[in-house]
Amino acid sequence: MSGTSDMSADSGDVDIDFIYNVLNRGTHLEALAFLHDALGTAGQAITPAMDRVAIGFDANAIFRIGSRKAGDDIIDYLRAKHEGPIIVPGQALQEVWNNQLTVFTPLGKSLHTKMAELEAEAAKIDHRFGTQGDAVRQSIDNLATEFNEIFDAKTLESFRKTLQLFLEVAEVSYVPRSDFREIAVVRHETKSPPGFKDAGHGDFFIWADFLYGLRKKKDQEIDAIVLVTEDQKSDWSRSGIAHPVLSAEVAAVIARPFELWTIAKLAEYVEGRP
Repeated sequence: MSGTSDMSADSGDVDIDFIYNVLNRGTHLEALAFLHDALGTAGQAITPAMDRVAIGFDANAIFRIGSRKAGDDIIDYLRAKHEGPIIVPGQALQEVWNNQLTVFTPLGKSLHTKMAELEAEAAKIDHRFGTQGDAVRQSIDNLATEFNEIFDAKTLESFRKTLQLFLEVAEVSYVPRSDFREIAVVRHETKSPPGFKDAGHGDFFIWADFLYGLRKKKDQEIDAIVLVTEDQKSDWSRSGIAHPVLSAEVAAVIARPFELWTIAKLAEYVEGRP
């Protein structure tokens, strides 16, 4: 079954109108087939042997790529060797500034002080507390490691490297906000992914921007499609498997294998490239 309704954003841009229809259910989606496949997925469909992978980035991934252990390798690969398009949703750039960079100051300094105090207190825990004391110290160590990037001055420099990379090789895409706002509201009310776990519509616009950027690459040779995100909520994925509706929407735009990757998964792909 297939078909497209006459719904349109009336934008004068055929790719915008196409994405509008996909997101507003004016285009038939194979959601049932993707739900069936998601329940039986045994492994990943995208392999390092695939050369032309279209890669998009969520805000949290953009901010963290350079600060991760394999960050330099990822950046070098994307700059010099990657053959597929790199898509940066415009909404993701806004959210990096609004939500991520605010941690540098003054929150970063405050957290650094609090972490130092916690570690000083943890050092006082000795063998008299037994395994419970060890567990407390380990938890504090894990917390300090997880949020180390917030107050690590090197993080800002690594972030600049990521932005420089995107300036060189990526394309930033935006859908018209006013035209798509009503769809965002309806999708949130009907718990359509992504973003129904959040209060606003930021994730929806990241997704819409990504699909639009992807649609503009429809005439390129593309083997597979990836969106890199550190968001693990069920409105994006479960156990690493993308929400079936998201997969169906990507397939309506470009019929290629689609996966949601963490930065760690992207690093595995880069490491495994021939």
